[in-house]
Amino acid sequence: MYDVVIIAEPWVRRAELGLVEILDWNLVHSLHPPTPGAAPYAASYGGLLVYFRLDAMPHVKILETNDNSYVDLIVFSYKDIVFVTAYIPPFNSRIGRISFPTPMEVMMGHIATHSEAVWVIGDLNAAMGFADIFSGEVWDKDARGRVLQDVVRNNDLMVMNFTTMGNARPTFRRNDSSSSVLDYAIASRLLCLEHRITFHVHPILGAGHARVAVIARFEGYGDPDEPSSPGEEWIPESDEDPEL
Repeated sequence: MYDVVIIAEPWVRRAELGLVEILDWNLVHSLHPPTPGAAPYAASYGGLLVYFRLDAMPHVKILETNDNSYVDLIVFSYKDIVFVTAYIPPFNSRIGRISFPTPMEVMMGHIATHSEAVWVIGDLNAAMGFADIFSGEVWDKDARGRVLQDVVRNNDLMVMNFTTMGNARPTFRRNDSSSSVLDYAIASRLLCLEHRITFHVHPILGAGHARVAVIARFEGYGDPDEPSSPGEEWIPESDEDPEL
């Protein structure tokens, strides 16, 4: 049984929230207003949905949320771990230039404050680059990705995408076949070394985003008298396994 479930970029419109509510779970969302110039009924983009099991709510504290903004951000603590979840539009999009301070600046503040026990999860549209030593494929790198790379280095974080669990796969492919890592699971090094984590990037079919799933089981956090839940470890047996 999971305590917290995070879904990044669900493409859910505000009028559809009733369709994604789950009995006995509390839903916190960050959804944006309609894209400037788009029809009100146009398909939504981005967004964040975070589900908390009701009996886990006493351990949850919402630190920041910017619902109804053009950049989706939910920051919360669960027991002693801080989660920074985000959907950041591409910088060259109409939406990507709207907000100030920039979403990366907001994220950096939370990461610097809680770097000993923090997760960063979401579609950040920041290409950190990568050279696959097996295939020789070189993935894109951009200015936002270089900023993110500095944040990782300066706060002793680990990028799950670039570990053996990341399958050496990009998470986004364009129509011209160029590839990038844009969707991330990043965590404090201490959390990665002490707890059980499963991370998987599914193959990309054609162009677009890959399905990315991360499941983490944390031991020893919260009330020391509270026994740990046995949980369930998800190990993908094939690329057809359902995403988180």
